[in-house]
Formats: sequence, structure tokens, C-alpha cells
Amino acid sequence: MAGGIGVTIGSRSVRAVEVRRKGALWQVVRATAASLEGGDDADRASSAAGALASAGTKGPALLGLSGKDLIVRYTRVPRVPDWRLDMLMRFEIREVAEQSGGDVAADWALLSLPAGAGEDDTVLVALARNAHLRPRLDAIRSAGSSPLGGCPRSIALYHAFVTNAKVPPGEVTLLLHLGAENTDVAIQRDGALLFARNMAGGGKPFTDALAQAFRVDGETAERMKVQKGNVTPRQKARYADSSEEKVANTLLTVAGGVVAAVHSSLMFCKAQTKLQDLRVDRVLICGAGARLRGLAEYLASGLAVPVEVFDPFDSVDLSAMPQDQADGLREEGAAMVAALGLAQMAADPKAFRLEVLPEADRRKRDFLRHTAWLIASGVVAAAGLVFLYSRAAGEEERARVNDREMKAALEKAALMRDRGQQRRAKVDAALSRYDDLRSQVGLGPAVERALGVIQEAVASQPEFESVHFVDFKARFVQVAVPADLLPKPDADAPPPDPNAPTPDPVNARIPVVFLTGSVQERGKSTAEVFGNFAAALKSAVESIPGARLELDRGLKGGKSFDAQVRFFAGWRPVGR
Repeated sequence: MAGGIGVTIGSRSVRAVEVRRKGALWQVVRATAASLEGGDDADRASSAAGALASAGTKGPALLGLSGKDLIVRYTRVPRVPDWRLDMLMRFEIREVAEQSGGDVAADWALLSLPAGAGEDDTVLVALARNAHLRPRLDAIRSAGSSPLGGCPRSIALYHAFVTNAKVPPGEVTLLLHLGAENTDVAIQRDGALLFARNMAGGGKPFTDALAQAFRVDGETAERMKVQKGNVTPRQKARYADSSEEKVANTLLTVAGGVVAAVHSSLMFCKAQTKLQDLRVDRVLICGAGARLRGLAEYLASGLAVPVEVFDPFDSVDLSAMPQDQADGLREEGAAMVAALGLAQMAADPKAFRLEVLPEADRRKRDFLRHTAWLIASGVVAAAGLVFLYSRAAGEEERARVNDREMKAALEKAALMRDRGQQRRAKVDAALSRYDDLRSQVGLGPAVERALGVIQEAVASQPEFESVHFVDFKARFVQVAVPADLLPKPDADAPPPDPNAPTPDPVNARIPVVFLTGSVQERGKSTAEVFGNFAAALKSAVESIPGARLELDRGLKGGKSFDAQVRFFAGWRPVGR
């Protein structure tokens, strides 16, 4: 029976699930969750190794990746043969690795997007810093398992959903995993992954807010969150006492950031997939942070779509586990979703997954998978040739037949060569188109920065929960450079002639992010909320060197507005 292990090693805990196939069902063999000791990365990895060894997990394992040491990005490329796509992605990964500081591991996979996404292919790329990745892979090895590599935790959420839940036809489902310090998002439609993303956040902002408001340490604030935390919308909430209400009021000031993260993820998904009419039908939340009381109700109120806690363990067989372990797994439930998805991917070689490995480990694995097999095949083939030659040594007639066959093979090879040249010409034309498309990749950093400042502005004040963005586009635009960004004249240069004609404006081709938003009536007037939000957004945008915010006009119809975020950093005059 095929088996696999899924492991997540976070900042506070390690979780692992081991599964195997049992007919048409998935059976959980063992599961473990343990707190990590130590303040630095090496200590936590060592603590995780001990916990995994005690659990007795053995077999192929996938490691869940998230947080600041993971980069997930998208690249659009023309449709080319697999070998050419592999070359293009190796070049792309090497370029991104250099921009990210060098010592990184990477893997990529082709997304199967709907026809509306355009004619080009979309490739998902994941890069992880080796300083973060290696200790965790070594921890899995030292516990007796064989790590296949690291895979973004967001992809594990997607796999856990499509493997263990019923996927309603046509439904767009957003999966949200709230960890201790990070948030992971996956969006699917009809069983196909549309989008995956990781962000900072998770449960830590809630804990930090309590620590600051009540002037307590982090451990005390975490206990307060678990014991008294409640973010049920105020009109529906019922509090046991005044202290619980005070805790709830503090947490509610942070909860709007989760709503903003969902909105920004949806906008980013539309920008990357070109599916501008995409609408989320349902949100499923999981992770340790999903256990915060009232979170599903709060998100449902803020997002205006159904929100449920995702617990796939009702769909798997737990009969192989001792009863106390099975009860513990059911209690952990939503916190173990990512580990389950990783385990099922590790057990299924055909599953959509990424295997992020340090280059040395990847070369070793590829040698064992391919090169060693080719060497053995070559030895067998050589032995067969010797045998055939010895039998044909005295057969003159067979030699003549072989000569004719050889001539026919050469003619066929010449024909194949001509066809190959024709195909190469088509590939070269596609590559020329790819060079044009690569310029679009430059929009990625601008999109990320715009989403970041928007999320920062929305989360800065509770009243901004009524501000929503309904459209999001990005493209390169030729615009005039503001005077304060132009090079200053040389101090020794003669003063300009006052009678000289006014010089033409200097134009630059820069990335511009176009936004359309709306403001809902919630206590304060929309004009007042919009004015305050515009000021906050302007402050957040102008904190980025070379960035400018332009509001096309005030509120249209009292509710909607348009804005542009322009990025002048590194601008060059048009034509240079």
C-alpha cells in the first residue's frame, strides 16, 4: 500500500500525519503534534527531529513551507514544448534567485487555468531559502524518513480539499490557513488550482494586540486569546463577563486585517490569472488560528459569503490508530489540515505538487532516478550488441540487409532533421513572443507592493472595514515624471535662460496599478470615511520610494472611487 508523511514545522509547533491507501479510502496510520523548544531556527529544527523520531514516522515525506523564507510567484509563458519550457523556467528561477540573495532552492509547476485566462500558460514558481529549508529536511532525515522536498502549505490546503471534500461543480472556493505567524491562501474552481499565496499574519497579530492592550507578556496574551477570545460580530456576540468583552473589543480591531487579506488575495488572483470576473462562492478556514471563537461568523459578515471551518478528518479512516490518538487528532482537526494534504501528496506520485530541494540534493535524487538507470540500460544494451554482432559475423547476406537498413535510417534521419529545423523555427518565433511577455513579469513587484500598502491602510483603522476594492489591474504606462524626481541641475551650470522655451516634459514607462473601490455606509458618512482612508492610503503609498498616489476624482455616486498607484523608482526616459 502506498504511504506518505506530511510534516509542518512552524515557529511554535511541529505537526505530522502519516497516511496510506486502503482501497478507495485514505487511512491515517499515525499523527503527532508537539510544541517546539528553543528560540532560534536550529533549536526548533532539532526539537522537531526529536518529536518526529518519538512518533515513529517512516517513509517518503513532504515538508510544508510558508512564511518570509518562502517566495511564491507566477510567470506567464507562451505554449512551447516541455524541454523548452524547462529551459525557460531554469533561466527564470536563476534570475529570481539572484534578485532574492542567491542561496535558494526552487521548483515549478504548470497551472491548468480555464480558457478565459488567455492563450499563454501560467507557471507557479516556489523558492525557499536554503538556510531555512536544509535544517528542516535534515530533521526529517534524522527521524528516519526520506524527504521528497518542501511544498508550499497553500498547495497542501488545495490538495486536502480536492482529495477529501466534495467539490461542487463551478464553485470557487477560497481556502484560508491561519498559522501562528503566517497565513496561506489557495483558490480552486472545479478541482483545479487557480492561485496560491503565503502572507505574514496568522494568530500572532491577535496575540500582540492583547499583549499591548493589557500590558502582559506573549504567553499570557496567548492564554487570554485561547480562553476568552471571541470575534463574533458585536450585534450577535454574547460575553460571559466584562473581561471577555474587553478582550473581544481588542481582537476585533485586528480581525479586519483578515478580511483585508482575503480581498487582496482575490485581487491578486484576478491580476495573475486574468480572470477578472472571478467571484468567491465559499471560504473554508483552517489552521490553529481558525479555532478563535466567532472567526467564521466575523469573516462571513465582512466578506458576504458563507464561511466554514474546514475539517477533512471525517472523510478518512482512523481505525488504524489507538483510540486516544484518534480522539486527539479529531480535537486538533483544523490545525492538521496542511499536514494531511502533504501526506496524501507524498503518497501519490501523480499528485499536483512542488518538490523544493537544495540543488545538491536534487542532483543526487535525479542521478538515482534517471542517470543510474540509464547506465544500467547502456550496459545491457552493449551486451546485446556484442551478442548480435557475434551471430552476424559470418552472414554476408545479413550484412547487405543491414547496409540497406542503415541507408534507409540515414534518409529518415535527414528527413527528421529537416522537420526538426522547421519546428525549431516555430520555437524561435514563440521565444520572440516570450521575450515580449517577460516584460509583463516586471509588474509582479509593483502588484505586491500595491497590495501591501492597501492592506496596511485598510487595517490601520476599524472604520476602514467598510472600504472594499472591486477591481484591480496593472500595466506599464508612459507618463510624465514629476519635477521633484527629475535630476537636479549641476550647481556649477549657468542659470537657465528665462527667454528660452519651456522644455518638453520628461516621459518614462513605469508600472501603474489601477484600483476601483467602494465605501459602504457603516455609522460614519461615506465621504468622511473615504477622506480618512484616502489620507491613510496616500501616507502608506508615499512611504515607498518613488511611489505616487493619484485619486482620479472624489466619490462617484457617493460610494465608488478610482485610484492609481504609480511606481517611479528606477525610471528611465522613454527610448533609453
